[in-house]
Amino acid sequence: VNPNYFKGILDSLAASQVAAAEAATAADTVKVAPPKMTAETAQQVARYAASGDIEALKRYLEEVKADPKTISSVLGNLTSSEDASVETALGNLTATQAAGPKEVEVLRLEGNLYLYTPGADDFVANPKAELVIKDLIAAKAHIDAKHVEVSLSVPHRPLESEWQKKSKGNVRCEYKIHVYSDTGNAADGDAVIAHLKQVDEDVAQNHLTETCKASEIDCELIPVSMTMRPYRMP
Repeated sequence: VNPNYFKGILDSLAASQVAAAEAATAADTVKVAPPKMTAETAQQVARYAASGDIEALKRYLEEVKADPKTISSVLGNLTSSEDASVETALGNLTATQAAGPKEVEVLRLEGNLYLYTPGADDFVANPKAELVIKDLIAAKAHIDAKHVEVSLSVPHRPLESEWQKKSKGNVRCEYKIHVYSDTGNAADGDAVIAHLKQVDEDVAQNHLTETCKASEIDCELIPVSMTMRPYRMP
């Protein structure tokens, strides 16, 4: 390997260390010492890059906790076309680190939520109806609404009286809740179950009333019952 090929790497790593220390001082926050950047670090990066062992290079950069700016500095020294694959791999690693920890699904909840409203057919036909129910479930589960799926229907019970519809609900919402965790901890899924079990019907109804009003849906929605089946992800 040409000894001058990676000449700028050590300087880049050292400059990154100084910049990180200056930024911490200026912010007057809790200071975490940046990883020690030495000639050995630069030489190791050079060896991995020259050998074409991309996976080993990625693992090494993660071990020394290289931040995205440092990786960009290293990329500045990989200008040879023969190292294009290395540059691409490092660019992907930079993007991954900048995006933060990857979330994994730890739990999926499925079930039915039954509600009563005098105008069940009109409510289900409203294009905003599903958004109203998704907002309720997400808010009470303490998760993002994008992780909630719902499907609304009106159960076919032609012989039921109005009081029976009120007691059972005349709008069925089939739902799925996907619970994600950036640590992969099953306790994050248990927390969602606990939140849903603690939901008060009056509080839920008030939430529905406010959401319907904000969505310009003129109807009264009363939550009746909810079933829940948890599926833990392997």
